[in-house]
Amino acid sequence: MQNIGQTSSLSSIFNSSVQTSNVSKLSNISPDGHIVKMKALYNNHFNYIDKAEPASANFLDYLKGSVLDTNDSIVSAELLQQQLIVDPDNTNIDEVTIAAKEAEVALNLTKSIINKLITGYKELINIR
Repeated sequence: MQNIGQTSSLSSIFNSSVQTSNVSKLSNISPDGHIVKMKALYNNHFNYIDKAEPASANFLDYLKGSVLDTNDSIVSAELLQQQLIVDPDNTNIDEVTIAAKEAEVALNLTKSIINKLITGYKELINIR
């Protein structure tokens, strides 16, 4: 009796359908000749490219990012000021003051950079 039970359980295991992944099929793997592309995991590896910062960042992208960061600091300072008005007992006045000053400094710096860019552009136009 024990052999019949074991035989039926083994046959149910072998007859069950097993899902295979697409990776195990050799037709999906296509190296370029003898060159196989490998993934570098650490910055000590050869040809490691950091994914956090693109290699082809230009000045326009940097300027847009700076303006967006300035906007974020202004918005966070305003939110802290609103929180101070609504719930003054649970809001730290030092954090509100520091955030407001950081936003002011960032805005002044952004203004001066934009003004210098406009001045430089006008000078280039006058050279022609």
